[in-house]
Amino acid sequence: MKVFLAGTSLAGPYGGPAVSVSRLALSLSDLGHEVGLWAADQSAPHTPLLPPGAAVRRLAGPAAQALNSFGRPDVIHYNGIWLSHNHRLAALAARRAIPRIVSTRGMLEPWAMTHKRWKKRLAWRLYQSRDLKQARCHHATSQNEARNLTAFRFGVPIEVVPNGVDVPQGCIRERDCTSENKTALFLGRIYPVKGLPMLIEAWNRVRPRGWQLRIAGADEGGHKAEVEQAVLASGLCEVVSFVGPVHGATKEWETVACGSSRLAESFRKFRDGGSGSPGTRGLGSHNKAHAMADGLGARLRLVRRG
Repeated sequence: MKVFLAGTSLAGPYGGPAVSVSRLALSLSDLGHEVGLWAADQSAPHTPLLPPGAAVRRLAGPAAQALNSFGRPDVIHYNGIWLSHNHRLAALAARRAIPRIVSTRGMLEPWAMTHKRWKKRLAWRLYQSRDLKQARCHHATSQNEARNLTAFRFGVPIEVVPNGVDVPQGCIRERDCTSENKTALFLGRIYPVKGLPMLIEAWNRVRPRGWQLRIAGADEGGHKAEVEQAVLASGLCEVVSFVGPVHGATKEWETVACGSSRLAESFRKFRDGGSGSPGTRGLGSHNKAHAMADGLGARLRLVRRG
């Protein structure tokens, strides 16, 4: 199969999507498929996330030029919505009658739809709703995301395929659950839709004994200053730390050193206040933090018991 795979950026600081899209390209190539990889910011030719000598074709130029250079694919698979290059790829696929897969990347989750709401409403009317309805398939990474996609009634098949990850070798061992000091790790971009101020408020309510919270990720749009202010106002400076963006061996070390591999799942569930947590639908952010605190406390107690 010939696959044209696209993302917004393949630069390391872009975070999770850059890594998972690159790894998907490599995995498809290893399975014998012909893969062309393109990014809207033109980072594909020099991304450090592909090893030298990889069989993946790194494409450059505008979307139409990159597609022409690669040759007609069997499928166009792009990651993310809302941005102009996503719409251009949808239009190209429609004109050339090429099947299109869309990975929505959580961008239709209730909490994400409230961020830059008016711009999204305009884009929805102009092109986004139509582009999603005309896709051949939607890719969700969790059952929860699939349920939210189903609620939009696009009439498009949804496939649930979690993002593949490379498990650090140090994680393949029995964790010591008896240590008095444990670490919870938030690994991702520091950006408004991630809900970090809500996490800080919930952490402040729970104040779990013997736990540290490490926030590892790149600052976007100056949002880190807002989160730091929330930490300061809550009096959590001694237990919450910011370690900046992490990659490669440093990222693996952070993951291995963290004592709570289950925190991220719990945080995603309670951040939404509607998605996967029916009891919190319609609540304001203050009450959502109450609900998240309840779930967070239960999850941390579960981890401590091992």
